[in-house]
Amino acid sequence: MVHVLLLGLWMGGVAFFGVLCSTAPEVVASAHTTSQLQSEILARMDGFGLIAGPILLLSLVLGWSPIRTQIRYRAAGVVFVTVLVGISSRWIAPRKEELMAAIGRRLEDVDHSTALMMELTQLEHISLGLLIAHGLVAAMLVISAVGSGRTRRRYGIEL
Repeated sequence: MVHVLLLGLWMGGVAFFGVLCSTAPEVVASAHTTSQLQSEILARMDGFGLIAGPILLLSLVLGWSPIRTQIRYRAAGVVFVTVLVGISSRWIAPRKEELMAAIGRRLEDVDHSTALMMELTQLEHISLGLLIAHGLVAAMLVISAVGSGRTRRRYGIEL
């Protein structure tokens, strides 16, 4: 139960952040503020992921192994998602902050063809790609957890 709840919260947060990313440029007038808002929410999502990942792995081992459920692929998915979050929070986010500090001005006032802005844009695309990837894997993990939690019957025989 804890396993499915954590996965659902994680996937819901990713969906919320995805909607926020797509609508923030229309709602917030400043690209600089939009970038800061997205970075702050992504940092919170990454923090949740770094806490939830080990708990999910532990809940798989302790909760699903005794009922003889195949957990190898789900455990690999949890580790994969946690590694993606670790990459985002430990390497991508700090580099984005360094670039924002190096730019030193509002993003609207900077020429987008400069090397710093191009790198910042690339990192934002990588960060969004990581978020989408770990959201998709989390969705597959939820489907797998819900599907394997039910007793299957085929021809009147429980499997």
